[in-house]
Amino acid sequence: MIKQFKFANGDEVICELISSEPDEEEMICRYAFKLLKMETDPQVSYYSFRPWMTLKDEISEPISINSYHVVAMCQPSIDMLAQYKHAITRFLDEEESEVSSLSDAYEKLQELKGILADDDWGDSSEFSNILDFPGRNDKIH
Repeated sequence: MIKQFKFANGDEVICELISSEPDEEEMICRYAFKLLKMETDPQVSYYSFRPWMTLKDEISEPISINSYHVVAMCQPSIDMLAQYKHAITRFLDEEESEVSSLSDAYEKLQELKGILADDDWGDSSEFSNILDFPGRNDKIH
């Protein structure tokens, strides 16, 4: 079931609640997105969704939420649910495109390694990491 939470720190999150026992201190959820409000002027507000846990590899993996930090919980409106589902779809599509981009980047890196192999540079003594300073006999590596 999809729930919307308001936390003590002011964060507002919408997520799929997997398990919540009345006697337990934690709730398990997934697809947790933070709601962000942006105001262009006093009469117009925009809302957007961002993954709540930054740098989390998979948004479908479960997250444990400490229930003591929840101030309020409700069932989101029909419009909010539609936007939430759209955000999940868009985010998952972006994840798939990033994976292909990363694999492309990895392949290019492997190609560069082949191009920049030590044998191709000739005598490696030409590219020493020791610098001479004028007027001094000391050297720095």
